[in-house]
Amino acid sequence: MKSTIVKYEQDQRKDEAFNLGSSWFDPERSRLDLARMIILHGYPIAMVEHVGFKVFVKNLQPLFDIGRINLAVEMWCSPENSKYVCLTAHYVDDDWKLQKTLNFLTLDSYHTEDMLSEVIIKCLLDWDIDYKLFAMTFDDCLTNDDIVPRIKYRISENRPRLSNGQLLDVRSAAHILNSIAQDAIEALHVVIQKIRGSFRYVKSSQLILVKFNEIAQQHGIKNHKSLVLDCPIRWNSTYMMLETAVEYKNVFHRFPDLDPDLALSDEEWERSSDGFLCSLATKMKAKFDKYWSKCSLALAVAAILDPRFKMKLVEYYYSQIYGSTALERIKEASDGIKELFNAYSICPTLVDQDSASPGSSLPSCSNDTR
Repeated sequence: MKSTIVKYEQDQRKDEAFNLGSSWFDPERSRLDLARMIILHGYPIAMVEHVGFKVFVKNLQPLFDIGRINLAVEMWCSPENSKYVCLTAHYVDDDWKLQKTLNFLTLDSYHTEDMLSEVIIKCLLDWDIDYKLFAMTFDDCLTNDDIVPRIKYRISENRPRLSNGQLLDVRSAAHILNSIAQDAIEALHVVIQKIRGSFRYVKSSQLILVKFNEIAQQHGIKNHKSLVLDCPIRWNSTYMMLETAVEYKNVFHRFPDLDPDLALSDEEWERSSDGFLCSLATKMKAKFDKYWSKCSLALAVAAILDPRFKMKLVEYYYSQIYGSTALERIKEASDGIKELFNAYSICPTLVDQDSASPGSSLPSCSNDTR
């Protein structure tokens, strides 16, 4: 991003800075003027986040807006083992349409995991968007729990953190779901390998496939599902393959030409013992609990802002999830949405008023509209 040098001319004429007779508005010039004002008078940079400042600017010029950006961070690894960081910036444009910008960064071989935070911070500073950052969505590449706190600390030096930074650190729901599914696939690794081999064998020739279908008809199986092999990197395709195999269980059991090494035992077909399921569910739940502890507030805020659900949905499900501590959790969600409102909302009542009492406070969200 091209850097901009802000200069101040002492003999600048006043009519250059203020042209009350013109309706022309230059947002870029306004941003430069704002930066000049902060530099000249030593104002804290965080002042642009204050609700009072936003009300003043909005009343002065409704077209001037300081946007917000959500940044998604993902790690990629090529077949040649080269590592990349993909940064995707999401923002809403002036027409209220969601936009996104992609950027790929190549990580040198000497980069270690704890250096990733510095790479991300440098990008935010180089692109001059650190002060516009609202939230960051991470995938499961960040196994080092120190990375996110480092980023939080650096970008919060000049601006306050909403809800103590809980809304900044958001984890990808798609990645956590995939990770949980992979736990189940790993636990069933031997079974899955045998089923893949069985599918390949049946589909290896037309003669074998015809014989397989004849046995299926003899056992009254009217299923016409094809034996489609899964794609190992797509867990949902593995699920569909297993689902098909279960429906043809009796056929595979009685297929005479199947390699004994590919035949599943009764225990492998069932795999439903309490001990096995309990161990698997405990591991999967531990991952979800970690995700929930980081993202529950962001998910609650999203539900509250959805006109189909609002606060009632949070109240209902939190009572189911938290039981006796539900009221405390509901209050956290309510306080979070109020803080978000106070930080981002330009209150219409203040903008419309020509004058306001100096000691008046900004209105907060009401609990009545749900």
